[in-house]
Amino acid sequence: MKTYKNIDEFILDVFPLEHEKIIKEVKTDEEKKIERLNNTFTRELEEALGNFDRAIEECTQAIKDDPNDADGYYNRGLAYDKKGDIDKAIDDFTQAISLDPKNAMAYNYRGLAYAKKDDFDKAIDDFNQSIRLDPNEAWPYNMRGNAYKNKSDLDRAIDDYDQALRLDPKYSTVYDNRGRAYNEKGDHDRALEDFEQVLKLDPDNAAAYNSRAWTYAQHLKRNYGDALSDINQALALDPGDANFIDTRGWVYLGMGDYENAIADFEEALRIDPDLNDSKDGLEQARQLQEKGKKE
Repeated sequence: MKTYKNIDEFILDVFPLEHEKIIKEVKTDEEKKIERLNNTFTRELEEALGNFDRAIEECTQAIKDDPNDADGYYNRGLAYDKKGDIDKAIDDFTQAISLDPKNAMAYNYRGLAYAKKDDFDKAIDDFNQSIRLDPNEAWPYNMRGNAYKNKSDLDRAIDDYDQALRLDPKYSTVYDNRGRAYNEKGDHDRALEDFEQVLKLDPDNAAAYNSRAWTYAQHLKRNYGDALSDINQALALDPGDANFIDTRGWVYLGMGDYENAIADFEEALRIDPDLNDSKDGLEQARQLQEKGKKE
């Protein structure tokens, strides 16, 4: 099985071509190899389309055919991860690593899986191994930076984001992550610079508009006008994102527009009932609205 870094890479590789044509042009007399190649593309195609159960079946069959197929375990781990079965994903990435200890991507994705379980120390260990194997890849520096940020080790996080950007100066996601870290450190001017850099590289990046809106509203002179403009742009790009709706609720709250704040917090909680920021905002907005009625 061929190893892809991620599903996007697979789509770019496969979709411009005709699946049947690829198989017909394989120059081999070994029918089993043709069948295995077909299964690889089928598995990757099913995963790209979201049919993770079928993808897992294809990988499982490949592993039965060759129990030492490290890529089979790695690819099945990706499918389990996409399906949300994180423990099985970790097991498969671990098996892939035992069969191929130089598979940097297996360390990357196992680290990401550990991070999803909030086990940031194990995540950092895996990103360390990935960086040792491939020190010129920006992605594990970014992911390790995220793990450090989640541990509130902001200086190390920023160091990792800096290194990721040295390796890939157009890696827009890293600017957004570093900007959030700067905000947590209280360096809001640098945060704003990073969010603006994201939008230069990726003008349709809704998350960066959201991050910049939050910075304007909460940190930089309570600039609610620019904040509202930014968060509305984020929601124009992604109308159903509960976090973006929550941000606009806080902007309205800061502006004293309690009716719209309440409406946004309620909508955010309808989408994500566990969004604690919206719960807090809703309570504050209702209290302030009630206080205003009494005055």
